[in-house]
Amino acid sequence: SEGGGGGTGTEGGVDQKQEEDGRYWRSENKAVGAFRGELNSGLLLHGITEHSDLILPLSMSKCWKSLHKKNKDKNLFEASAAAALALETMSLPFRLAKGGKNSRSKVGIGSGYFQGSGNQSDDDMFPTADKLSYHEFISSLKPSNRHIVTEMSCLSHPASPNQVHQSVLQGTSIERRQQEEEMHRNRNSYYSNRRSRGRDVDPGLWMEDEGPNMGLLASLSPVGAESSSSRSLHHHFALATSFRPLPSKVGDILTTYTASLMEGMSIRYRPQSIVATVVNQSFQELTGGNAYSAGTYWGSIFGSQGPLMQPLCNLGNTTRMHDHLKITAGGLKSALSRKHKGYLRRDGMAGLAPEGEDCEEAMEACLTLRDVYEPPSMDSDDEGVYFDN
Repeated sequence: SEGGGGGTGTEGGVDQKQEEDGRYWRSENKAVGAFRGELNSGLLLHGITEHSDLILPLSMSKCWKSLHKKNKDKNLFEASAAAALALETMSLPFRLAKGGKNSRSKVGIGSGYFQGSGNQSDDDMFPTADKLSYHEFISSLKPSNRHIVTEMSCLSHPASPNQVHQSVLQGTSIERRQQEEEMHRNRNSYYSNRRSRGRDVDPGLWMEDEGPNMGLLASLSPVGAESSSSRSLHHHFALATSFRPLPSKVGDILTTYTASLMEGMSIRYRPQSIVATVVNQSFQELTGGNAYSAGTYWGSIFGSQGPLMQPLCNLGNTTRMHDHLKITAGGLKSALSRKHKGYLRRDGMAGLAPEGEDCEEAMEACLTLRDVYEPPSMDSDDEGVYFDN
């Protein structure tokens, strides 16, 4: 009996030792994984910025959320389709056919880079172009060689045509002119006059993120929390917007929407450079039943709501990317700290990590890039935390 009891105690001790060893290795593997994740994220940012004119970080999770799908299971296929839709819309300026007398597109430009190179008719409030070259488009979004990180937002789900139209025109000179015409037609009507006055607001609110910020667009990039991502809190170095509106028989939609987009970007956010592109080819026409139609897989995602799609996409070089850059630079700094020197030395000897000097160089570059995108809204307390990091 005593011998059996002793055997049980020994087995219990072995089991406890194995459980403790298991917890240790699980904890160790988790720490190594976190170290490698922070190291690789920082090295990737440094490597890609060294060899790119512009970079555009995207979040597949945010791309999926922008679709407003009712099912709760995230689907990488759907998220990729949302990203592809935004990129298709955003790349319109340099993919347009050469314009002619019956052009189906218009590109508004507002930048010193294009000074003297645009066309301007009596109906246009801004210089316009038939199309931009790829180099011109990239240069318009890059005010300096240091500003190479962009962020993208898009209207990627079916929305009320009237809501989109009113949001884009809100506060613009076009809306005010329409209100004045309505007041003149109904000058004897008290209620019409009240309705026509409207609110005196700046145009461009549609560019804000949907939700509490009251915009139309959903951010597809890792721009941080809603409380800190409002565009009113940030610098906007360059902005470009592309739009595929629904067909309309009322007025010149190319001129109307191009002017409204240009006013919205320039008046409220005051960037150094702006580009607005409007194409009179709806999403439904783009993805129709013709054999040459593009992106037919979008039909499986939007289904019967496809005819209501009006892709409206904004690409910005703004300080909204500061949080992402700060987290990445801070993670790399943590990975290179004394706490993880053993991991770095081991991975370096195994050929899994660069030399220490190369890692330090990458960290300095990431910290410098973070500083370039410091937002103006940081108060004194935030600055203390910021510079400590």
